[in-house]
Amino acid sequence: MYNLVVRGTGLPGFPEGHFLSLADHIETAFEQFFRARAEALKREKRLIANVDRDRLKLSLLAAIRDEAERVHGGRQFVDKTPMVEMISAAPTLVRM
Repeated sequence: MYNLVVRGTGLPGFPEGHFLSLADHIETAFEQFFRARAEALKREKRLIANVDRDRLKLSLLAAIRDEAERVHGGRQFVDKTPMVEMISAAPTLVRM
């Protein structure tokens, strides 16, 4: 199947990536981390309350995206990772 997709699209890739779903795990852990520190987030004199969470999350996700692009040589590539977690990662991957 992978060979058909790669030949058909002409895009680079690996038979199975097993990497990009890390983005969804990071996003989930990120949200859990900040949710567990809700009280500290309310206190201005805490570092955590002054962190730009949106910017930080985008930076973390961008690091994963950038590495995948570096390995593949660009933004367009094939990833045929056959796991359910890739389906649940799809919304996160779109935001990246």
